[in-house]
Amino acid sequence: MDISEKSFEAHIETVLTASGYRKREPKNYNAESCMDEEMLFEFIYATQPKEWEKLKEQHGEEVKSKFVYRLKTEIESRGILDVFRKGFADYGSRFNLVYFAPESTLNPEHALLHQNNIFSIMRQVKFSKKDGKSLDTVIFLNGLPISTLELKNYLTGQNVQDAIKQYRYDRDPRESTEPDSNILFNTAPEAERPRQFHGLHTNLQAFSRSIA
Repeated sequence: MDISEKSFEAHIETVLTASGYRKREPKNYNAESCMDEEMLFEFIYATQPKEWEKLKEQHGEEVKSKFVYRLKTEIESRGILDVFRKGFADYGSRFNLVYFAPESTLNPEHALLHQNNIFSIMRQVKFSKKDGKSLDTVIFLNGLPISTLELKNYLTGQNVQDAIKQYRYDRDPRESTEPDSNILFNTAPEAERPRQFHGLHTNLQAFSRSIA
């Protein structure tokens, strides 16, 4: 029986990909933008092609880099949740970064857009340019990181408290390349005994729901 953290990671990945998540590789993560840009643009092209063409007329060949820069700036100033809720505008083009589930079946177009959301999972995501530190697992929505997981297994002598210490003290807040700097929530799952907490240096909240 493999009781390593890698096995724990693999189990989570297997469960999520079986439910429709895309498996992504660490090389797909851009530490400068804190995004999986390939998934981001796949979502934009599929859901908002007309707005994208309008923006291309403004920016030309630099449209991708300018779009990413503007989006990163919006997330840093407003927070990722507000950007998800309200989208953002750039040179007269307005973009949504997610389509929430429709409240009724009366708008089939919105339902189709909702189906184009891309959830993905990435393991061993390196975020530090200084020392190569990485996060065990990161969950993305349309190329934007929404959750990080630091996994621990009490059978190997580590528990959720060790993961919490990593989040609190093993991060350099001056490094903006880290995905959990503008994340919706960070989690510290422990095999058999998951825990969750929100943000750094905040109240910790435990929960006992199974990861599967």
